[in-house]
Amino acid sequence: MTMNKEKHLTMDEIPSGPFEPVPASKEPCEPTDSDVLCGRGGTINTHPGNAKYRNLVEERKRVYLTARFKREKRLISESIIKEIRNQNPPGRFLNRDTKDGDWYDIGDIKAREKTSQALRENLPKLRKELEAEKEAAAAKKKKEEEKERKEQERLRREQQQWAAGGYSPYGHPPPHYSQHHGPPPPHHAHQSYYPHQQAP
Repeated sequence: MTMNKEKHLTMDEIPSGPFEPVPASKEPCEPTDSDVLCGRGGTINTHPGNAKYRNLVEERKRVYLTARFKREKRLISESIIKEIRNQNPPGRFLNRDTKDGDWYDIGDIKAREKTSQALRENLPKLRKELEAEKEAAAAKKKKEEEKERKEQERLRREQQQWAAGGYSPYGHPPPHYSQHHGPPPPHHAHQSYYPHQQAP
C-alpha cells in the first residue's frame, strides 16, 4: 500500500507573534476563494478556501496532539487563522444567515473555537498512528543495533584468530600458506596474501 507523504509542522515552525482578533461583522459580503465557509454540504466542502483550511489543519494536527500546554494549542489554532487572514485577498470566516441568506464574518474568536474543534477531530486515531510509528522506529533501531553488535563480534573473533595465529590480514601469512601456495610474494602496503582477496 502506497502512503502519501504529508507535511507535518513542528512547534518551532508555529509563529508566536501577537494575535489581534478580527471582530465579527454585521456587514453582508460575497464569498471569495480565500474565505472559509462555515457549515456543511458538498458546495462548502469543495470551496477553495475550505480546502486550504483543511490542509492547514492537517499540517498541524500532530503538533497539536503532542502540545503540552494550552498556550501552545492556542498558538497552533491562531496560526491557521492568521494564514487565512493574510491571503490576497484576505480570507474571512463566513457564516450564512438563515434569515436573509447573506454571508457574515464570524470574527476570530469564533473562528478559533471552530479551528480548535477541527484540530481535535480524529485525535484517537492519530494517537494510535503515532504510537505505531514510534514502535516501528524503536524496532528498526533495535535491529540496526543488533546488526552492528554482530558485526563488532565478528571483527573481534577475527582479531583473536589473527593474534592466535601470529599474523594479521596485512601482515605475515598463516603457517599453512606455503604448503599450498609456495613462498609468499614480497610484501607491499595493503597487498593481501590470500588469493581470494584483491588489493585495493
